[in-house]
Amino acid sequence: MKLTKKLLLATAAVALVFGFASCKEEDDANEMIEGSGSNYTIAYTNGSSETSRGYVSTKTGHDGALVKFTFNSSSTDGGVLGVIWDYNENSTTKKRTFWVLGLPVNRTSNKIEYYVSKYYNVSDINAQNFGVATTASKTTVAELDSLRAAGTACEYDKTAGFKNTGVSTSTSVVSIWADIYPTLKDTANAHVAGTEDSRNDYTGGFTVKLYKEDPAADTSAQAIATIDIPVNDTEYETVSDLNDKKYAVYANVYGNKSLNGAWTLQKDYHASEVIEDAE
Repeated sequence: MKLTKKLLLATAAVALVFGFASCKEEDDANEMIEGSGSNYTIAYTNGSSETSRGYVSTKTGHDGALVKFTFNSSSTDGGVLGVIWDYNENSTTKKRTFWVLGLPVNRTSNKIEYYVSKYYNVSDINAQNFGVATTASKTTVAELDSLRAAGTACEYDKTAGFKNTGVSTSTSVVSIWADIYPTLKDTANAHVAGTEDSRNDYTGGFTVKLYKEDPAADTSAQAIATIDIPVNDTEYETVSDLNDKKYAVYANVYGNKSLNGAWTLQKDYHASEVIEDAE
């Protein structure tokens, strides 16, 4: 099956385009994530009873990306590999708003699961569920109106909990690819480098597709899960709403557990100019 048409593919080398920054101390307080350019790894044992969270964000803005996740099955049930996208930090309050795709492993079935959520007004990356109280997690954006207006940390739980990919962790190394991109009006074309005109074909939403094979190398690869995020979820009106939003690799490691895995950022879509992180 041909992939959905996507936005302009940056022409610079991936390792340079992604331009990941050294993260702020509070973003990965326990220094779990290592790497540079387009390759990142985690091999972390959490000696605490509390879950450890962290992420490393890009210097550049991106519309979307194709990311390969690799799990070492000797310690796959210790946490979550994920990515953060459409990341924005308020320059005044320093509160952050972003989407998250997380890939945890079900400890009973040994199958990789997934979830997609959008978080608003996050001030503490290391807090349980990014500081969102159970009562502030909802399954529609409209239910969050008053919380968002008040600056309260809250979550739009897009997938309403964890869903199963069907991918087993029975082998020594397991990989899943996530293709995350802004949705275009024209969905009939093959996966090719686009143009600025195609970027103006933006619908206001996002599409997330998960694969067991690399969709860039195998154009017949079938998505094992598709999450459509319409304009009602993003509340975006024009393509300019995408400008200068960052990407990040994200992980959490459960208390007294280990997590061993990797991220490979294979492609990005419409990288913008370099944006330096705040000190």
